[in-house]
Amino acid sequence: MEEKEFKVEAREHKTEAVKHKIEAVENKNSEKTDKKTEKPDSDKVLFWARVTGGCAVAIFACVLILTMTIMSYTPRINSILANLDEISVELEESSRDVSAIMKSMNEEGLGKMYETLDNIQRIDIDKLNDSIDSLYRIINPLSQIFK
Repeated sequence: MEEKEFKVEAREHKTEAVKHKIEAVENKNSEKTDKKTEKPDSDKVLFWARVTGGCAVAIFACVLILTMTIMSYTPRINSILANLDEISVELEESSRDVSAIMKSMNEEGLGKMYETLDNIQRIDIDKLNDSIDSLYRIINPLSQIFK
């Protein structure tokens, strides 16, 4: 019997150990859930609310300053764009004028150049050489007289 009692005691002891372990795990779980369900400290919440509000005011001030700066440059930008429009119109007109002038110069210049080339081609080089040679024969004796 003693052996049976010893086995029963051992089982009871094991059962109690298991119960203690289960209780310990349950206690840990309940502590975790208690921490999760705890409400944060109101001072911390107030501090972070103030920080968030301050950041929002600072961002609003930066946006306002940026908007005012951009608005101050708007008249300058408009005048610059108007000047650019005028200049582009003038450049377009000048480009057309230059193109017309170049075209007329090209036509006139080419016409005169062709005319000059025609005159040069009409010259008989052989006759010109004969004329120069005969002139040389006439002038050479005269040049010796005046020396």
